Amino acid sequence: MTFGREYSEESKPTSFCSVCGAKILLKSIFCFECGPPDLPKTESEEIGISLEQAVVRIAGLMFLFVCVALVKFDVFTDDFVSLTDKDREVQSSIDGKKIQDDGFELIHTVLPSSANVHSKPSLDGHVIAIVKKGMNLTLIEKKGDWTKVRVFQKIGWIASGLIKSEVQSVK
Repeated sequence: MTFGREYSEESKPTSFCSVCGAKILLKSIFCFECGPPDLPKTESEEIGISLEQAVVRIAGLMFLFVCVALVKFDVFTDDFVSLTDKDREVQSSIDGKKIQDDGFELIHTVLPSSANVHSKPSLDGHVIAIVKKGMNLTLIEKKGDWTKVRVFQKIGWIASGLIKSEVQSVK
């Protein structure tokens, strides 16, 4: 059984352009009437972000990191805010046990068996007094890891970790 030319041409698959309806030749990729298709539009995720957006995001992350670090390391804003003289007086009376309310008092006690009181808030300061475990101190101010205290009619600095502050009832 032989087939003629007409049958073989008609049995070949043909396709038509979806835009203009023209017949597309076999083994061709696109319609010659319409031309090649346009490339797909790029999505915003593929392009990335602008420089301004990157700077804003980085600044936001840095701010968040600093806030978390301040909370984690227990840094208070008192160290960053300048107090007036009146505010300092109130703060020193709160720190130093001058305020007695409802029969309670804030007591500051030395923790180790002995501790040095320095002339300045540094280990480089001269030792002006040595305090023993259990002695009560009068606090004047705090500066970082150091606390200014009054002991033996002298004023000096002691490492804050060497003293314990607690509320006791006044009898």
